Amino acid sequence: MISSESVSGDERVAGIITRGLAAVIDLVVVLLIMSALYGGLILVRLVYSPAAFSLPSLNAVFSTVVTFGVAVLYLTGCWTVSGSTAGAVTMGLRVVGRRSQRVRLLIALLRAIGCVLFPIGLLWVVVDRQRRSLQDIVFPDGYPFSPPKVKFITKVYHPNISSSGAISVDILQDQWSPSISLPILLITL
Repeated sequence: MISSESVSGDERVAGIITRGLAAVIDLVVVLLIMSALYGGLILVRLVYSPAAFSLPSLNAVFSTVVTFGVAVLYLTGCWTVSGSTAGAVTMGLRVVGRRSQRVRLLIALLRAIGCVLFPIGLLWVVVDRQRRSLQDIVFPDGYPFSPPKVKFITKVYHPNISSSGAISVDILQDQWSPSISLPILLITL
């Protein structure tokens, strides 16, 4: 995420406070969407059976799954179409790819799933020099058409690992295919 107020070429990466406030605003928007869906369900039940009307009971598992789906669709749609969610617009942010362009649909979807399933990944912004979240690191702009960048941070003494931690495996270089999933990649390493 970068500040949308910055001039092109002088883009600043957003910090934890700005991203956190944008995430809280987006959570409120998702809860409002969920409330509207629940209200619509109530109205549909009232229209189809006014005599036997009762409020629908809430199932925790179903509500959680629907909320997950709404949050992922909301984030994916906003990032793909405009690069900004309601929270991002309020805080003056936008999500961009490497060349300051909008994020592609697949990357936006993967990032949204990562943000909803693992929101604590946002805290990585505090310790990363480039102020990237874990979702930014795991799903870079070129993925799945270019291989992810995998590197050991700790010293590992192995013939396929350089002194800087770079891994010399063919599927991370010239044998990469978009059909290779992350679990398969991790098993190979």
